[in-house]
Amino acid sequence: MKTEQLIHFFKEEAIKANEQTFPIYVQSFTHLWTYKWGTLENIPEEIDDLITTRALELGLIHLKKAD
Repeated sequence: MKTEQLIHFFKEEAIKANEQTFPIYVQSFTHLWTYKWGTLENIPEEIDDLITTRALELGLIHLKKAD
């Protein structure tokens, strides 16, 4: 699978995901990425941002306000 395809499929699934399925999609994506490239260090920033944004939208993570 090409990088562009993997990113495209993940974006589609992340947008459709709910709070139960999103972690599964992220785990699957990161496993495939790590298998293909050996590290998560080179995940595109757009994917990192998408994961963070969707996790916030779905209430899976919360930002702590600065004091």
